[in-house]
Amino acid sequence: DLPIEVCMTINDHWGYHADDDNHKSTRTLIHKLVRSAACGGNYLLNVGPTAEGEILPVHVQRLRAMGRWLAANGESVYGTRKGIIPATADVVSTRRGDVHYLHVLNYVSDEVPVAGVPPTAQATLLRDGAPVRLKPAGEGVRLVLPEETRDPFDTVVVVRM
Repeated sequence: DLPIEVCMTINDHWGYHADDDNHKSTRTLIHKLVRSAACGGNYLLNVGPTAEGEILPVHVQRLRAMGRWLAANGESVYGTRKGIIPATADVVSTRRGDVHYLHVLNYVSDEVPVAGVPPTAQATLLRDGAPVRLKPAGEGVRLVLPEETRDPFDTVVVVRM
């Protein structure tokens, strides 16, 4: 229950290194951000400028892509708390009061199992409010998310229980 901060570099070094071409993908960066928020943590992302004070173009591209994702989905990250819905390798959650945000990070099929969500809950996509169908399953539900409804980085589902 202690506060945490996840500190990470956008590549392999804390400062600029000419031979470091191991730049994390936008998807990886968003997943690290969301997983940090789902644990109740802060995410510190380091970008090392060159000796001329410039940010590498590849880093600018990744940061702008993260910014576009956050423009549509930031409500599920900024000012949220650790989620109460159990995390899995594929889904983590954040919350703000009684509103829960499921971050669907990986897919095996069009149905994503989520424990701890009652079948009476209401679910919508954060980005456009489209309804998400819930199917009762064991100790929770299965979110029905066909491929055309998914975000390439993280599909955020708003759940009201």
